Amino acid sequence: MALTARFADEGQWRALLSALAGEYALFGPVRTTDAAGETHVAVGPVKPGDVELAPARMVDPLKAFLFRAREDLGDYFAGGEPPTPQKRAVVGATACDLASLAVMDYVFLEGEVVDPQYRDGREVTFVLSQDCTEPRAVCFCTAVGGSPHPSAGFDINLSRIDGGLVLEAGTDRGEQVLAGQSLPEATAEQVAERDRRRGEAAAAVEGQAAAFDLPAGADQLQSAVRAGVESPVWKREAEKCVECGACNFICPTCHCFLLSDLEVAASEGEGGAYRRFKNWDACQYERFARVAGGANPRPKRWERLRNRFDKKFDFFVTNTEQVACTGCGRCVEACPGKIDLRDILKELAHA
Repeated sequence: MALTARFADEGQWRALLSALAGEYALFGPVRTTDAAGETHVAVGPVKPGDVELAPARMVDPLKAFLFRAREDLGDYFAGGEPPTPQKRAVVGATACDLASLAVMDYVFLEGEVVDPQYRDGREVTFVLSQDCTEPRAVCFCTAVGGSPHPSAGFDINLSRIDGGLVLEAGTDRGEQVLAGQSLPEATAEQVAERDRRRGEAAAAVEGQAAAFDLPAGADQLQSAVRAGVESPVWKREAEKCVECGACNFICPTCHCFLLSDLEVAASEGEGGAYRRFKNWDACQYERFARVAGGANPRPKRWERLRNRFDKKFDFFVTNTEQVACTGCGRCVEACPGKIDLRDILKELAHA
């Protein structure tokens, strides 16, 4: 659909949020400060008057709303229905998270079997994305074909400029929301300011990617990973890995899960009943690939690390023509062993 840019001042922006809050549970940026005094921006419940857009992506990936860390699938033996997902509007998703939805959709919607919980979650989630204005130091989205501002995948996108926001609808329901607010079209000057800010953010990310001399684009990344199958980088970097799974859990595109059948506690009034749960799994775990009979095709940490790169930069490029990495840098920040995906890609590309 053609995107019409509208402008909202602060009052109109809050009115739009209030209108959404009447239909959706509202989630957005929540700032917290840790013991070291560092501020983190996570996603949490917010009120319309409290929403403050962050300058870059939040800690939490958007997948956490659509593919939850632990999902109740219902009564295992009785065939009960899982809970109906809550209608929610997520404010502040960035381009890297929207790019991840293409990967998640491929996995959960485009196979022979559709995941009903993921499908239902997608349908009830209204996404208000935003431009990055100050990308984080670990961001490298431009090296994987992305950019700091969204171009698709949102219901409404928000671009902060002086005096307010430039808003664009990306879906029919987004257009309906904007039409209900009677917002004026953005002026040429306002659009030009938005584009200037976008250009500055893109240049900043490109500079960060260039500093690592990263291969750019799906084809180059795939070639580098394929050529590096026997590279010494896997064993060396795997020595730092503590198998915590942080890189998998914080990644916006990691999607592996396992099923668990658990007995409901008697204190909950259902003693003796079983429920089935779907839980996030991590390919860095030792027993992740273990099969019936106890065989494990990837018993070594370095094999599991290599497999993670193979999946993101080879398998998905072959099957979907896109890299299953959005360049958000979350895994770099989360890894306690200081394994940097960018360093590995650089070494593979220049071996």
